[in-house]
Amino acid sequence: MIVQCKHWRRKPVGIQQMREFFGVLKANELQYGTFATSSTFTDEALAFAKTHGINAQDRSRLLRLRLR
Repeated sequence: MIVQCKHWRRKPVGIQQMREFFGVLKANELQYGTFATSSTFTDEALAFAKTHGINAQDRSRLLRLRLR
């Protein structure tokens, strides 16, 4: 599994970053990966992630993990 993190405060992670991450997954012959950000994702990026087996973790989801 590969994890990519973006520490962005106000800029949402977009489709381009998600496509680039998907390219890394395929180049390493992996089916799944996690993309985490301290920001949010655009709707397009989330739809792409869901379709391509990418676990998208935004700020609010990461904070919920911490509370468990």
